[in-house]
Amino acid sequence: MLLEDVLSNHLGNIAKPTTFTYKTVGDLEIKFDLYHPPDVPATVPVVIYFHAGGLITGDRNSVLPIWLMKRVEAAGFAFISADYRLLPSGGITGHDILQDVKDLFAFVSATDYAHPTKGTKYRIDKKAILATGQSAGALCAFLSNHATPKPKAIFSLYGMGGDFFAPYYLTPKTAPFYPGIGLLDPTEAMFTDFLYPKSTTTPAVSGSLLTLDNPRNLLLPLYLQLGVFVDYYIGEHENRITSEQDLPERHRVVFPDLFLGDIPSWPPTFLVHGSADTTIPCSSSIRLHDLLKEKGVETELVLVEGCDHGFDYMPGSDEKHAELYDRAVQFLKDNA
Repeated sequence: MLLEDVLSNHLGNIAKPTTFTYKTVGDLEIKFDLYHPPDVPATVPVVIYFHAGGLITGDRNSVLPIWLMKRVEAAGFAFISADYRLLPSGGITGHDILQDVKDLFAFVSATDYAHPTKGTKYRIDKKAILATGQSAGALCAFLSNHATPKPKAIFSLYGMGGDFFAPYYLTPKTAPFYPGIGLLDPTEAMFTDFLYPKSTTTPAVSGSLLTLDNPRNLLLPLYLQLGVFVDYYIGEHENRITSEQDLPERHRVVFPDLFLGDIPSWPPTFLVHGSADTTIPCSSSIRLHDLLKEKGVETELVLVEGCDHGFDYMPGSDEKHAELYDRAVQFLKDNA
């Protein structure tokens, strides 16, 4: 999928959101956008959405799933799109992102909201918080299992995080492998600030534009090419991770396929992945689905035949995949 196709995304008739700062770290304000429900009972269910971008790029305004937002609004739910700190600037790791997710859920569930046109105040129903995300955003949704309150259900679209110990993440590449990009030269000046140890000394960020001249958009393929994505995800640079056996125990908490066995429960989970995904292989969702089934979690996996990463942003997607989209939102409604 071309970046230009993603950037053509727009809100259409969806009402403008209200922006909140849910935490401040130093001088960095981390925010979310609340798209209010059409009607305002005392408490409302909410879908909390985490954006894609490999945990490295994107923000709460980029690559919004309009098809999902429209259906969520029609269901009478609130919708939240949240920022979180991004790898690797400031030495940010998956542990920091996990903390952001936990702080977001705590803030969202404890705050009073006022509808901008009706003037009515309402709160989020703590028993009806639903988590979703695309690609790396789905990983954030999986991490919300550690939050209080926990999500009642998780909807993952071509999510990463189910097989971080596969060769795709751990093995250095010597031939082109990433869609539309040849092998990258890590010595190029544009990558200097994003490679260890310099990456630990630059300011942390919680958003990065999906513009064609942004070097952050090349960091996921660069880290995958070097076989170091997991190292940056957990901040282990001195002792490279080459297999699950290399992983220090303290990092299990940010690997869904590992902490699945460490937590008392995991909510119903609906996984959707293109069978021809060239960015995050569908093996990620297949493996997580199998592990969830083994644990007795209510789970369903839909492999969309022949579709690549970001298939739901392609022209005509809403018509082509309407039945699947309706099914996904019905899953959220049934679990709210």
